[in-house]
Amino acid sequence: MHMYCLTLSVVPKPNNPNYKDVEGALATCWVLEDDPHSAFVKASFYVRQYEWDIQKVEQYPQVVRLEHFEGRDLGTEQYHIAEKHGIACALAAWARDGESSFGPVQLSPSHPINLQSYLSGIQKHRRRGRCLHFSAGNRCTRIIEAHSIQKNGVLSLVAEHGKVYAPSKSFGDIKKNGGKVVLSKQGISSVSTFRGFCSKHDNEVFSPIDKGPVVPTKEQVLLYAYRSLCRELFVKEYSVCFYEEQLQEVPQDSICHDMYDGLRHGTDIGLKNLKYHKILFDECINEQSFSRMQYVIFRTQQNPKVVFSGLIYPDYDFLGRQLQDLRDHSEPWDLLSFSFVPFDVGWGFLLAWHSNSSKQCVPFVKSLATRIHDGESVGELLFRFVIAGCENIAVNPSWWESLSGKERDAVESTASYGADILKISREDYLATGLGNVAGWEFEYVISKMEQED
Repeated sequence: MHMYCLTLSVVPKPNNPNYKDVEGALATCWVLEDDPHSAFVKASFYVRQYEWDIQKVEQYPQVVRLEHFEGRDLGTEQYHIAEKHGIACALAAWARDGESSFGPVQLSPSHPINLQSYLSGIQKHRRRGRCLHFSAGNRCTRIIEAHSIQKNGVLSLVAEHGKVYAPSKSFGDIKKNGGKVVLSKQGISSVSTFRGFCSKHDNEVFSPIDKGPVVPTKEQVLLYAYRSLCRELFVKEYSVCFYEEQLQEVPQDSICHDMYDGLRHGTDIGLKNLKYHKILFDECINEQSFSRMQYVIFRTQQNPKVVFSGLIYPDYDFLGRQLQDLRDHSEPWDLLSFSFVPFDVGWGFLLAWHSNSSKQCVPFVKSLATRIHDGESVGELLFRFVIAGCENIAVNPSWWESLSGKERDAVESTASYGADILKISREDYLATGLGNVAGWEFEYVISKMEQED
């Protein structure tokens, strides 16, 4: 990451506490980010949440170093604040009388985002639960905490004394880490759970992967993908409800309202796409027809250190090429799932998709094959893919604690990539970065993939 510095010309909004006295100001921002576009977006949001309107960009984001502010106490101070918290801002204002400067302006939002309230609101909706089975009805009353990563067959492989490291949902942990993802030690009973199935349907649908070894069969492949899909759909459903509630709580002319409205809109689009794909999977399960599942499994005999389950709409491939534009909502996006799968000996990295998504998923996998053919480490590529694109992970405690502080910071920083709503997607987010911290090595590949043109 780089430290960027930019300057914005701003004026106070009517509900800004400085509105009566201040005519305008120059807001200089220091932002710790990967690229200038994300730095600009983050700085703009930061300034606007304190009730300032941006009139002009005086200086676009430029990479700076601490020595650039030598002898300038304010610049040095703000640089260090940004190093610690990711962003800092200083405003030099002028008074409305046109004759005097106003001095440094203290930033105080009129409608601050309460992170603790935000997290508790999300958890409240998450606890509601409903059965997502396609034939769910009034009898689906015993909603359970279903594990999207199997408790006994997978989580237990990396757990020690019933504990793993997983992304924290604690307000204190997230605040301490500047709002970024932080891994904390948790009991496996609560890790990766979602209230998305009743006991009866969870047992009926997933018994081929919960109660037997992976062969693999196409039915097992479908069920690993289906479980990831259902968890994500469940998360999106309660997130939309939460954002709609928040829109009623904050003033319509505030940046917070704009943020929640944008989150609701984007989440709703993602939810509609998930519902489309769930219908395809429901049909396969209901008809017991699994021939349309495509997959690639990378096998290893190593002991696992990280387990995971997730999915993405492939936007960029491992070569940095765009596959599908997620701003285009004219037709459903192609969907790719990825899962840790246990074998009798070792484990596998499963990439799976319904053939309706082959248009983008096949080129995505081929780009991975190209990087491997060119001498890249498949373990490094796949580890980066998981950490950058999945928050549903669990980590072996001894391995995590054996990493250096720099290595843990690199993992948590990469994990925060997809969680940061103000970060602009980079074309090369799968192509570079992180390294193979986990030391993954895969011996061979099982592939059942249509070779589409």
